Amino acid sequence: MATMLVVSMHCRYCIIDEPTRCTSIKDAQYSCLVQDRTTSSEKSIQIYVLDRKEVHTCSVEISYDLSWPETAPDTDYLQECPRNYNGIISRRCMLNDGKNPKWDIPDFSKCTSKDVSLIHEKFKMLKAGYTPLSLDELLPGFLNYVFSVKLRPGEGAGILVLIEEIMEFLKEAKVGHGIMRNFTQTVVSALDVILSTQNALLFLKDVNSLQKALLEQLRISGSYISKYENFKWFNLSRNALDITLSAEAPSADTFYFPTANKKLRGQPWVSAKVKIQGLKLVKSDLLAGIVYRNLPLFFPSKSFLRVRDGTEIQYQINSQIITFVPLSLNRHSQSQNANLSIDFQHQLNTVNKNGSNNEWQLRCGYADIDSFAFFWDIYKCSVVHTNDQMSTCMCPKFGSFALMLVLTDPEKEVTSDEPHKYILISSFAIGIILTLFTTISLSTSCFLTKSSCITFLKLQCSISIVFCELLFAIAILLEPPQKYFMVYLSFLELFILLGISSHLSKLLIIFTEVIQVSTSASSKYTVMSITSGVPLITIFANHLTYKTMNLNLKSWWMLINSLASNMFIVVIFIITSLFIMIYFSVIKRLKDLIADKEKYDEAAEWRKDAKKNQVISTKIPPLNGIQVLMKNLNALRSNE
Repeated sequence: MATMLVVSMHCRYCIIDEPTRCTSIKDAQYSCLVQDRTTSSEKSIQIYVLDRKEVHTCSVEISYDLSWPETAPDTDYLQECPRNYNGIISRRCMLNDGKNPKWDIPDFSKCTSKDVSLIHEKFKMLKAGYTPLSLDELLPGFLNYVFSVKLRPGEGAGILVLIEEIMEFLKEAKVGHGIMRNFTQTVVSALDVILSTQNALLFLKDVNSLQKALLEQLRISGSYISKYENFKWFNLSRNALDITLSAEAPSADTFYFPTANKKLRGQPWVSAKVKIQGLKLVKSDLLAGIVYRNLPLFFPSKSFLRVRDGTEIQYQINSQIITFVPLSLNRHSQSQNANLSIDFQHQLNTVNKNGSNNEWQLRCGYADIDSFAFFWDIYKCSVVHTNDQMSTCMCPKFGSFALMLVLTDPEKEVTSDEPHKYILISSFAIGIILTLFTTISLSTSCFLTKSSCITFLKLQCSISIVFCELLFAIAILLEPPQKYFMVYLSFLELFILLGISSHLSKLLIIFTEVIQVSTSASSKYTVMSITSGVPLITIFANHLTYKTMNLNLKSWWMLINSLASNMFIVVIFIITSLFIMIYFSVIKRLKDLIADKEKYDEAAEWRKDAKKNQVISTKIPPLNGIQVLMKNLNALRSNE
């Protein structure tokens, strides 16, 4: 009979009140190993020793029916979820100003209520066909839990997971119109409860998942509702959500959202209006307009975004968030341009808040569906200030929109980098033309005359320069999005290193000829392959490092002190060092060869003079033999 041993261990900190005792106590790691004949299991616990006078801690606290012990700063305390919940809860002891730590909000995102677990199990049985229950019978229990229990911080993430699983099931299953309509009402009501509960979502990725889940459900149910109810406008209004679906005829030139139809129940808190003109939709397309009442509360009160020149500026959302997109799987409908005009009501406040020369200015923030909650573009849309209570955003694309207060420097805002951009592009264009001419000339020489490997390496360097200039010009002109930063960076490093390594290859080929190694074509190509392989290995290592460490690139270029920049500098240093070392070796060898050749030429000249003197002595008999011998000795001394 097998016996299972459960070992529960938590990370602890040993806090010493007497500093004199700290010298005798050190950090340590303790492990508990359990094994039998076939398997083994090990758990470890790390003990850290802290000096109470030097390190301040988060004090003991009881909140959310849980006890939180004294914890060291900048660490997470883990414990089991409260009663009627399964999972692990974590809470971080934050160190804000470097001296006074305080507890962060507990994270219940990995805690699952037993009621939700029961509903989840019933749904799995329904999906596998093991229960006579229908989806329509599970929804009341799910909705009852959402309305009857106050959600804990982060608990909304678990509800989103269940909603996403049910939607995946509905994509493949054939359900009736009534079930689809009820599920849509349930999803909207559940999401409304999440948005109405403070801290129900703790992470921006959960905010992004919430909008994606809502749009996916509207995409699934929109076709059912429009087919069976034959509507032009359909509205769902809740405390924190206002959703409008439009099935207006594609021939209409202007759309208004929210609609002015009196039959639809609107919300008085909606403070934004959208007008769209000149839209050409596919016949089956539906337009979805969503107004989030308090979604900005789930964003940081103040955050930073990176602008075009690479600097970071502070911003905060100053309006409700609106999403306006076509519910279509047709990529043309999703990516097409649209003439959107959004009127935001707000309270304008550009008072100097931090006592510096900077000021807060109103900007229109734009985010597509994928980057929503992660990144805002303040350059996509233009803003027109109507008065202190209203501003209009003019945007060319579908997506999510918000009015933002951006902390800007007025002096820097006046200057524009557009002229500098065109100067750079013009210089790159001239460089591309010149290098293309060189590349064509070298290619013609290699093809017609079958030139040596040196010419081929010159061609490699020229082609690398052409592609580097093309990538620079495209990046400056188009400003690639963040998801393409790794592609641009990899190719830039590759072509730069290929161009530099071609010079090392040329020197190595000369070195092999100078030291009289085999000069066959295969050996030369081997040298070229080895030196050209260094950039490929570098790029592969750089790409693998960023992927395994899950690092995010901040630019398509190698920023100072970044991982890519440091690796690039190391490789350039190695190639340059090899080049210098081999260069001096070649120079030394050439000097030795020149010296040997000079000795050989002098010896040959001496033999030539000796032969000439011998001929003269035989042809001129009166010449004394002693004179001939003296001339030979003089020649010998001069040679020595």
